[in-house]
Amino acid sequence: MTGARVLSRPQDNVPEGWEEMTLSDPFEQVIGPFYHRRTERGRDFAFRAGARHFNTGGAGVVHGGMILSFLDASLGACAYDAIRPGHAATLNLSTEFVSAAKLGDWVECRCEVLRQTRSILFVRGMLLANDKVVANASSLWKVIGA
Repeated sequence: MTGARVLSRPQDNVPEGWEEMTLSDPFEQVIGPFYHRRTERGRDFAFRAGARHFNTGGAGVVHGGMILSFLDASLGACAYDAIRPGHAATLNLSTEFVSAAKLGDWVECRCEVLRQTRSILFVRGMLLANDKVVANASSLWKVIGA
């Protein structure tokens, strides 16, 4: 998840300060668009929960697979920012679901690198929908080639 471009989806009702990301991963292109903004911690990531993100039997809530995929993409981008121009692969992603995101929610991931060694990054993130915690995640990333 790198780069940015001018917003092209006004239907996503993107809050001020967020930019649409250029997604190079084909799977992320299917489940996106994703957005990002710079913060004092680095970058935050977000998406607008739409009908395509829902679980058919889930009473109008975002599918857990979408939440996990977005967390993996967001925490991976956070790891990438720490090792740029290198790359890293997910070793582990542990997630605790706290509540649900619903249709139309602005879903944000706030993440940070907790520790970095030569070959491993420890990254955690908190997923919020309209400032309400949806999930917490911790992850390990293997630096490719290290």
